[in-house]
Amino acid sequence: MMLLMILLSVGLKLFQEARADSAAAKLKAMISVKATVIRNGEPQEVAISQLVPGDVVQLAAGDMVPGDVRILQAKDLFVVQGALTGESFPVEKGEIERNAANAASAPIALSSIAFLGTSIESGTAHALVLATGKSTYLGSMAESLGVQQPETAFDRGIRQFTWLMLRFMLVMVPLVFAINWLTKGSWVQAFFFALAVAVGLTPEMLPMIVTVCLSKGAVAMGRKKVIVKRINAIQNLGAMDVFCTDKTGTLTMDRVVLERHCNVMLREDEEVLGLAYLNSHFQTGLKSVLDRAVLAHTETHAQAGVSAYAKVDEIPFDFQRRIMSVVVRTPEGKDRIIAKGPRNPCFRAVQVRPWTARCCRWITSISRSSRRSMRF
Repeated sequence: MMLLMILLSVGLKLFQEARADSAAAKLKAMISVKATVIRNGEPQEVAISQLVPGDVVQLAAGDMVPGDVRILQAKDLFVVQGALTGESFPVEKGEIERNAANAASAPIALSSIAFLGTSIESGTAHALVLATGKSTYLGSMAESLGVQQPETAFDRGIRQFTWLMLRFMLVMVPLVFAINWLTKGSWVQAFFFALAVAVGLTPEMLPMIVTVCLSKGAVAMGRKKVIVKRINAIQNLGAMDVFCTDKTGTLTMDRVVLERHCNVMLREDEEVLGLAYLNSHFQTGLKSVLDRAVLAHTETHAQAGVSAYAKVDEIPFDFQRRIMSVVVRTPEGKDRIIAKGPRNPCFRAVQVRPWTARCCRWITSISRSSRRSMRF
């Protein structure tokens, strides 16, 4: 009867797990992630599972990176790598490698490589597939996570208790069987009595009691806003003396609030705030937390008159100039360059002539040779 109950329990568990795996496989088959690949000179959509190293793929805003790829051509490309690094801010990628020195120690920091598991925040790119599936950086991480997890202190305690009970049974059952057989002369009765002793030594309610106690602890921790994914880890958590953790933005609101708008003399200036609003409003690239803070600020007077301005051109941010500039046409018909950069928390406007489109590109080339000329 004991063997029958064990087989029935294991069989039901296997049956339920098989049904759950089958349902999960059907749901997974309904989700088809595709990538735009250039084959025979024509772009076509294929499933990610059909990609091979050497394919050239097209990437655009909202796309998932189908594998580890080398950027061949990019325009204002920003990639979200939070799944790999935990950072919420996207990073800029391009065809020129700027972090080659970190290739061995931190491959995720490479600026010309995009990895499987990341997504495109903004911009477009053409990329060469270097690795797919388990050969990717994410695949190697998945394999390391797939290694059997170390045994917790709770699991070790349960295992030691189980072996202790087995030792008692190995000693008590033969001893009881021999004594009863010698005293009563019936080995059948002695066998069933020894079997009853073995069953009595086994704490049948122990698994249920342990599960209920751990579940109660998980519920109590849930009231403190602590999520327990493995209830066996509660005992390890309670046994800790020193707990070290790293903050990756989860303790903040990830929001910047604009409180003051000052000129270079550190005096509040409404013109600076208006220029900042125009720059953030007409910017077409990735908007930073500073841009969102400026656009959400309610005291600027540029919100009402922004329709009177027209965008003429834009010079996106790059790591050579470290400045982002837009060119707008004022209501008076004059063209104005509004530039912002991380070095100085201020904005400056420069009057230019109507042929600004060519002038902007000329200023860009000049600034690369003389970065000081564009440092406002």
